[in-house]
Amino acid sequence: MNYETSIKRILFALVLIVLCLPLVQSHIHFPRERALKGAIEKVATPRFHVDKWLRGDFQREADKYFNQNFGFRASLVRMNNQLRFWLFGDIKAKGVVTGKDGFLYEYGYIETLKGGDFIGKDRIDKTLKKLEKLRDTLQHYDTDLIVLFAAGKGYYHPEFIADKYKADERTLSNFDYYTEQIAKTSIPYIDCNRWFRAMKDTTNYPLFPKTGTHWTKYADILVADSLSRFIGNLRNIELPKIEVYDIEHSETPRGRDNDIGDGMNLWFDMPNFNLVYPKYKVKKSEAAARPKVITISDSFYWGLYNEGFQHKLFDGEFWYYCNEIYPSKAGRKRVKDLQNFRAELEAQDAILLISTDTNLERFPFGFLGKAYDGYFNTGAIFDARVQQYVQQIRASENWLKGLREKAQKQGRDLEEVILEDATYMAQQEAN
Repeated sequence: MNYETSIKRILFALVLIVLCLPLVQSHIHFPRERALKGAIEKVATPRFHVDKWLRGDFQREADKYFNQNFGFRASLVRMNNQLRFWLFGDIKAKGVVTGKDGFLYEYGYIETLKGGDFIGKDRIDKTLKKLEKLRDTLQHYDTDLIVLFAAGKGYYHPEFIADKYKADERTLSNFDYYTEQIAKTSIPYIDCNRWFRAMKDTTNYPLFPKTGTHWTKYADILVADSLSRFIGNLRNIELPKIEVYDIEHSETPRGRDNDIGDGMNLWFDMPNFNLVYPKYKVKKSEAAARPKVITISDSFYWGLYNEGFQHKLFDGEFWYYCNEIYPSKAGRKRVKDLQNFRAELEAQDAILLISTDTNLERFPFGFLGKAYDGYFNTGAIFDARVQQYVQQIRASENWLKGLREKAQKQGRDLEEVILEDATYMAQQEAN
């Protein structure tokens, strides 16, 4: 065997080994990769059946499965994303845009700041009118209804939004009009957006990270403490107190302080602020009470919930988008599973409704329809009108298509979404 032939065989063997490595890694999972993050829909393992094979369904399912599960996929995806970001500034994360000085934004918060998703004065006026009527009714059962407007990154840091998005060209926004009008009602509320902006020049630590969409862990503590004091004053009771005894600095963001950066799935993390993580304890005196509180919120409450404040300060549950119940218990995994919605509300000391500015277009996440119906729309005529709308929705191809997309996006049952929309239409007639 001559030298040239040996070299060719060695090269062929090396190529064969390289080609086989992904197959081997996908089975033995070594070396272990850093998992991809973000909204990734897992593809189920395809199940063989003769009928599926003849229709070609099994082949399509298998193709999708192997495309998501081949060896070194996560590393190759990160490498591809990193190169595209370096060369073209391309971000492979849905809705994410770059700002100045390394800031990352979800574009929805920029659009919200500019008023691009404004739902109209009439709709907001009707929502607040119903909320106030519901609040007055719940007062008879000694239950308070509270609204908290969570701070949005676009509103807090407009100076770092890229010039091409023209963040200074603003029109009336949902947040502007909601806060302007709720101040004219009897509904107790907290405006974190304006509170955060007011202390922007004096706060010692960042309230929003560069590479995250939610407020920082430090801000979580501030909000929890403020919320505890607010409810305590409203209910004229003493709640457990949060006492910060140390501040830990970190150049590496923790938890969801890097949630946008994580979702970009780059090979190298983007630089962030020097963030802080308070060390604290919850002090409860003999006189302190834990009021019963149901919190209905978007993702901005997850920070407080994961820190345990729903139990350290309150005694209650977190109803995520008024859909899933946390902590889940037997028979209490979803709001729709509750046997008596009115009784749930009347058993509470407070109902806390939370939304960031970008979610105000769907605030308060179906809660108002369910509660309002329970107290004011219980007649047989109303129920019949709801069913008429259900039939209209099913007969309308475009209407049904839109609700099917909404259900998939929110992870809800289509039937539930249809009923919710039909109920809303009937309510507009009734009011």
